[in-house]
Amino acid sequence: MTQERFRSKIYRMLEKFTGSVMELTSDEMSEAIYQGAIEKILGYLQENYGLQYNGTMLTVLSRILLLFSRDDGFSEEDVEELRKIEELIRSQLYRCYKMSAIFYEMARQTIDYEACPQMIRVFTALYFYCRMDVQNDLSNAVIVAHGHATASSIASMANRMFGQYIFEAFDMPFDISKKEVVKKIRNYLKRVDTSRGLLLFVDTGSLLDIAEDIQNDVEGDLGIINNITTQMAVEAGERILKREGIQFVVEQVVKHNVTNFTYIKQRRKADAVVVCCITGIGTALKIRDMLREGFRETEVEIEACEYQELASEKLQCEVFHKYNVLFIISTIELNLPEKPVLLLNDLVTEKGKALIEDGLRGKYTERVIRQVMTNIIKGFSMRNIIGQLTILNPDKIIVDVEEAVEKIEDFSRSAFSVDLKKMLYIHISIMVERLILEKGRLPLEDESQFAKCHSEFIINAKNSFSVIESKYNVSVNQKELKLIYELITGKSGGPA
Repeated sequence: MTQERFRSKIYRMLEKFTGSVMELTSDEMSEAIYQGAIEKILGYLQENYGLQYNGTMLTVLSRILLLFSRDDGFSEEDVEELRKIEELIRSQLYRCYKMSAIFYEMARQTIDYEACPQMIRVFTALYFYCRMDVQNDLSNAVIVAHGHATASSIASMANRMFGQYIFEAFDMPFDISKKEVVKKIRNYLKRVDTSRGLLLFVDTGSLLDIAEDIQNDVEGDLGIINNITTQMAVEAGERILKREGIQFVVEQVVKHNVTNFTYIKQRRKADAVVVCCITGIGTALKIRDMLREGFRETEVEIEACEYQELASEKLQCEVFHKYNVLFIISTIELNLPEKPVLLLNDLVTEKGKALIEDGLRGKYTERVIRQVMTNIIKGFSMRNIIGQLTILNPDKIIVDVEEAVEKIEDFSRSAFSVDLKKMLYIHISIMVERLILEKGRLPLEDESQFAKCHSEFIINAKNSFSVIESKYNVSVNQKELKLIYELITGKSGGPA
């Protein structure tokens, strides 16, 4: 059976089934809850894998999950048969299967979805296959780059641009060995059809010679290009969609991508507010986007920076050379005497109001300043912050975090201040999402010294997080416990 005929047959079957599902009556409140969570999941798949979704897809998937959540009638034979189908889809429709696996895992975490995972993954994989222009006769394209999300950012942008799942991304720690890089790529190659070749982008010249290590794992042609850029990925993606050969793609991409530069000396620096977060640049970027809405009446730039970079390099950071920084907003205490630092949980207090007014006064009218404060107050309620910064249900996670914080207060024999509690609520909510998305990834830092000096805190804190660990299927590691310890000791003098 040809691919076109197979897709057409599956499409007709799914259309008949989803048509029946759309006619079903459902509990409006339950469906609204499901739709809210699923819209965030589909948004994530759109941002990273090029999935183009609409209201129909949102409604269908919401009702499918509701339908299967009420049906626990799958026998062992049914489940075994579904496992076989699932494995077949994984090998033949790898891109669609990966998206379906991500969809189910995020649904499980955000709405406690526990219905038959095999059935949901099989259905969503085939549904994505029929709704996306997924083409399985394309060359494999992989981006490998050092950094927290360098490869993922380039790959997701290109996939989103073409509305296609073309690029696979591997984000590597800076100190990873070549052997580990080769191992990760080989594991990927075992799961995909390599007969149409592999185009591999890397960010450093030292990775060019991994060709010798993986050439026997690729049935088709193998091409490797270093110094990956977004422009390279876009050109390569366009050529891959045209079914151009690996050798020709490599030659043309290298030929057309030459480094150039333009330099214009800036006379006057623009005003800016800098945002940082101890948990990483990802959360800082989300806070930045929320703040931009608050400052929309002004020309003030809102920029995100790495917390560790600000803490170590201070005024030598590039952002201070580029902008006239009015003040810094941080999720944790930051020692930078030269610039005003405002904690995120102080943003909608009198302290935050005074700092913002001081920064804007003399440059904007009182009306504009009042409007900025009104925007910020509307956008930065506790529930809204957690809802914007995580994919989790804020009503549920706040209750779970509150229970954990109360237990920490109990064993530390401390009554935390309102400010510290607000900071912990935000930090722990973000931590839970991070642990969900990075499941199985071990922290690089060695926290053995911290564990040795604070073993009692670790034992009690782990016990405090036992409900969260069980409910969200995560493990709070020593790195995360150390961050929480530093938050508490920095605000209350530490556990007794």
